[in-house]
Amino acid sequence: MAMRQEDTYLNQALKIVPHLSPDERKVLRQQLDDKTWGERWDELSNTIRARFIADGTPIPTDDEILADVKAVRKERKDSLAQGGN
Repeated sequence: MAMRQEDTYLNQALKIVPHLSPDERKVLRQQLDDKTWGERWDELSNTIRARFIADGTPIPTDDEILADVKAVRKERKDSLAQGGN
């Protein structure tokens, strides 16, 4: 069974990683995490958008979302000030 080229690259990278310095590992980790985060963000955004569309609910604007966040923060602050959890 022939190995795919991608598998070969992965195996090569896995063999190299133990030989990297801590600084080099940090750079590698950041590079991998940046791509992963972007991909996860896109997936999450698409999922949320799809739910709004499926429900027939208009997608909120940035201003509407910010207003909701501020309202929740105020409610939480007021609750804490009154001794609530």
